[in-house]
Amino acid sequence: MTLAINKIKFHAVKALTRLVIDGLDNGIREIRRGVTDYHKSSLPLLSEQKMAVAEQFMTRMNAAFEELADTGSRKFREEDLDEPAEDDDRPDLVEPRLAMEGMIAYTRNCDIEENISFAIRLNALAPELSLDESNNPLDPAQIGDAFVMAMSHIPLPGRDLLILYREFNKAVLHKLESVLKEANEILVDMGVLPQLDISARNREVQRAKRAFRRPIKDRLARAFAGGDVDEDGESLAGELFETMQMLYRALAEETGKAADSAGSEVINYVEMLYRAIDREGALPGPIKQLIGRTRMPVMKIAVADQSFLSSEQHPARSLLEEIALAGVTWTTAEDVVSDPVYGKAQAIVEQLNQASSLDNQFLEQLGVEFSKHQRLGAGGHHALEQHIEDASEAQERLQHIHHYVTRKIDERLLKADLDISIRELLDTHIHEFLVRLLLREGPGGAGWHPAMNTIDILIWSVQADKAEGDRARFERINARLVSNLDKILSLAGVSKTRKSRIMRQLRQVQDYTFHVAAEKAENLAVRGTAAGLTVGQSLEIAPTPGAESAAEPKAEVALQEKFLRQVDNLPIGTWLEFEAAAGQALRCTLAAKIPSIDKWFFVNAQGVKMLETSRQQLARELQSGTVHIVTDGPLFNRAMESVVSELRESLAAARAANAPADADA
Repeated sequence: MTLAINKIKFHAVKALTRLVIDGLDNGIREIRRGVTDYHKSSLPLLSEQKMAVAEQFMTRMNAAFEELADTGSRKFREEDLDEPAEDDDRPDLVEPRLAMEGMIAYTRNCDIEENISFAIRLNALAPELSLDESNNPLDPAQIGDAFVMAMSHIPLPGRDLLILYREFNKAVLHKLESVLKEANEILVDMGVLPQLDISARNREVQRAKRAFRRPIKDRLARAFAGGDVDEDGESLAGELFETMQMLYRALAEETGKAADSAGSEVINYVEMLYRAIDREGALPGPIKQLIGRTRMPVMKIAVADQSFLSSEQHPARSLLEEIALAGVTWTTAEDVVSDPVYGKAQAIVEQLNQASSLDNQFLEQLGVEFSKHQRLGAGGHHALEQHIEDASEAQERLQHIHHYVTRKIDERLLKADLDISIRELLDTHIHEFLVRLLLREGPGGAGWHPAMNTIDILIWSVQADKAEGDRARFERINARLVSNLDKILSLAGVSKTRKSRIMRQLRQVQDYTFHVAAEKAENLAVRGTAAGLTVGQSLEIAPTPGAESAAEPKAEVALQEKFLRQVDNLPIGTWLEFEAAAGQALRCTLAAKIPSIDKWFFVNAQGVKMLETSRQQLARELQSGTVHIVTDGPLFNRAMESVVSELRESLAAARAANAPADADA
């Protein structure tokens, strides 16, 4: 395996670095065309640093391959990598970031066949690798990140950076297909799945397809653009199904099994998925049994329409995902059977089994029926959302919206010790802005999550508890917070004079909380010194709310990098289970992650904020086992990933069993 990875690394990194240099040359030429004063531009610095950027890119790509091989004899050292410059959250960097994300997603969609072939072959060579986007060195995201990090130590204006990213896209990402093709040829020459053939698709159609949703231009929805808001990517269901299909057929060919008919093959896929769901640990028994009873109608649906297997948006799949998601919030069988939502799910499943026709219209109607019942039965903001949608009279709808906004603001507050001026700001101008936002977009609109993230940052900046490093984080993000609040107040109809007064008052409260935190830290240090301790030993920062029960032990175990990566890769909507007092389990879903203030926010099924924690703290709890991931994606995607893993292992075992016979021949 190491030999194969090193061979691919040599050819791929060499080719990619050469392409990066071409992209930098093209970018410098494009920037020069728009420069009126050479001495005031970034061109001299960029021209000087061009080869250093290429070298850093090459070093980072080599590091990615060597981490994959884990040879223990790496040729790079950590000190060879430049530390990236601090992200100062400059507004002019938003567009380059979004552009790079879009380019990466678009390239991944266009080169899907080559990337899947490479992943399948490398996994067949080493099943323990479990290659995916996070550790595949030739994934567009890994290549794009290597370039972004290599560029990060050069202070370029956003307009120049955008030009360089676009030229990188043309020179490197557009030509990634040839690099992947060469990597596949290397593995084929080494005898790794030479028979693997991915059915060609119309590449022009693929290139015309956007895998990244363009930023919404509505002023409300994009008012809070920044690097902390997750963008939803295109569904992985199609890629997972393609991979499962190819592995299944490759295994059949390897074992000499006769090809199935199209219908039989689909039935086998559904059987494998339901066996994987039956092993699912996140769902309580009654829910697994209930979903298991849908096996036969789902087989009929999938045979008639294979998009059930390849699309998360298929109405039958969406319905079952809703039922499964409801089950995630129940921690015991008693919780399940006593919940009226479970009773509704039972009735829906019964309708599925008795229906003579399972067309999409019927399935969509069942989905709407279950979703509405669930929202009303769950109470809290779910019921309020439903009332907002159902209200026919404008005045009635407005009353529901005001109630909903009040509830959502209250849910953001873990503690009541908030300065009266901040509470007034939340209850008046911010409340008014959110009402206007909901009147325009309705619950769940595109502008809602960015607005709530801004409120989370505001509350964090004025809360009494402070953690180590919070002052530096505050100074980095405050300019953007002020900008976002200015937009909120403007959209809420606040005058310039009133806005200035609010901003001055806010800064006073922020400074006061940091002053109190500093005094507290000094007092702790003095008491520690009097007790015979060094200042470093005695200085402690108040833990973040919700983290008090997970205080770090004195004999600290080194935090493993893989758990930090796991935290970084948690998608919004992931359900986690935390150990609470008296051995009770607390299930929460990740509602927002804001790296700029090092906060991960979790809410319960009703949307009430239950805790906030830091990246390091969450990684430590994952490592210690006091927190574990319940679900990290849709049920059928998880089941498909499990099936893909099994098929890879079976294919590797079949190849190993056939290897001696091949050698004798």
